[in-house]
Order: sequence, then C-alpha cells, then structure tokens
Amino acid sequence: MDEEEKKLYSEMLKLAKQANRRILKSERLTGVKEAFQIKELADKFSESKIDMWTESGRISTKKGLNQSQMVAVIKEIKRYLRKETTIPDIKAKREEYSAIVGFEISYKQANAIFQVRNTYKDYYESHSEFWDLARETVKESYSLETFTQKFTALMGKKYIDKEFKNDLENLYYYAKGVKN
Repeated sequence: MDEEEKKLYSEMLKLAKQANRRILKSERLTGVKEAFQIKELADKFSESKIDMWTESGRISTKKGLNQSQMVAVIKEIKRYLRKETTIPDIKAKREEYSAIVGFEISYKQANAIFQVRNTYKDYYESHSEFWDLARETVKESYSLETFTQKFTALMGKKYIDKEFKNDLENLYYYAKGVKN
C-alpha cells in the first residue's frame, strides 16, 4: 500500500467506525436491524461488487481495495452520515409519523412507514389520500383485503409487487393497532 492508499484506508476506517457506532445506537433505540437510512446503506454495500456489509449489519473495513473503491466507500459513508441518522433524528421521525397516523407508534412501525415512503414515494408522498385511507381503515374496521383493494384503486389499479404488498400489510396492522 502506498502513502495515498494508506491515507484513504485510514479515512475509510475512521468513517466506518463512526457510522458503525451510529448504526449500533440506532439498533439499540429501535430494536430493528437496518432501520431507517441504514437499510439504504446496507443495500448499497451488500449489492456492490466490493461487498462492504457484514452479516451482523455493520460496514466492513477490509483491506485490499484499490483507491477508486476506497473513494467510493468513503463517499457513501459520508453521504450516510450527512443524512438524518442520529438518535434525535430517528426520534423526530417517529414523532412525525405518529402525528400523521394520529396516535403514538413504535420505532418498528415508524421504520415500516419510513421504508415504504422512501421506496414508494410516487404513490403517496404528496397525496394525503393514502393517510386518509389509513384513518378510514381504522374508523370503518376494514379487513386487510378491503384495505389492499381500496389502496389498489387509489393508485389507479397499478401493479403492486410482493414486497409492497407486504409493506401494505404491515402498515395495515400498524394502523389497526394489531400486533402480528
């Protein structure tokens, strides 16, 4: 390793430790692995050619990366650290989603909402109809099937993939206050 690579590796190691501490704090607070912004980071690092994500849900700092790979890893870690990933940020997200839903929700529920909102922004980010439907579901005691049908109609009968259907099911149970 030349001097430039050592310098990059040292910076990568320092940033990875900082990010891993933040990830650990998030897991302790929420009880959820790969919650909130961590899932995006995990997906990027586990799907990349350099595979920088460990099975325990942390950023790996293995040697043997070339300069361009280390620069890419450093860039992703910095991007993660700039996002709303601190404990106060996570607490604020939970409060925000609790206000939207109309009752206090758990971190696990807030994470489900966060993941769905970030994965499927187009469906309801600017549409209050989704949240109106969630409230109506509670008020009218809709079944999961009815909730899913109404949501499909709300979207204009667009295709709902298996993962999104799973997320809708989780949101349905959260909105209903049912533990599954």
